[in-house]
Amino acid sequence: MLVEGDAKHQRIRAACPSLANLSPYFLGQTFDLVREIDRKGNHVLTPNTAPALELIRASADKRSSFEHSLRKGGIGWQDQGNQWLVTPHATRKAIAEPNRQFKKELREIEELQSEGGVTGFRTLTANGMPGWFQSGPESKNHRTEGPASAVGECLRATQSHDKLGGFALGTQRTITLRGKPFATQTADSEYTLKSSSEFTTLPIHRASDTIQISPRKNVFTDPAEISFGMPI
Repeated sequence: MLVEGDAKHQRIRAACPSLANLSPYFLGQTFDLVREIDRKGNHVLTPNTAPALELIRASADKRSSFEHSLRKGGIGWQDQGNQWLVTPHATRKAIAEPNRQFKKELREIEELQSEGGVTGFRTLTANGMPGWFQSGPESKNHRTEGPASAVGECLRATQSHDKLGGFALGTQRTITLRGKPFATQTADSEYTLKSSSEFTTLPIHRASDTIQISPRKNVFTDPAEISFGMPI
């Protein structure tokens, strides 16, 4: 597997011929990509790994092989005050040919920012489906994503032909779709708009208490068992 850090596009892409692959994008901050983790656990800036991908492609074309050292890496940034990070993830099916690894990547991704630290993105998938997402550090901010808008924590919208769908969290039990307001059952809900007036919504129920993630680490250098549970 090759993991490519791309500072220009603020993303990390995995390329594995036998497994489904993942490309997380990091929006809302300016990051250092890729960082090597030394033996003491310190982050050290390293060059972009994109040239390694070019070596793989060239080797595949020539049906030859090459060696490239592997590094453990991550991301990092420095700032002050309330920080907000949005990380959309694009998935791709396993592709054996190295020169076709990223053929099914997102066609487009655009970062969206507005007042109050609100951050989001607009995407166009490989099959042409547009999508929008916005979130921010405050519990009640105005969020507008393409054909959808609401006052709340975050808002997600996707469009397929004439069908509009997504979810909204922390709203005032109302959401505006294509310029028309609709009432929802709860502050957190999924929604679907099939035509100009055929609107359906389902409530999203939150956990009764804070979910604890174990072990309490934010950096992993070896395999680990991750668990989620309620505090006792």
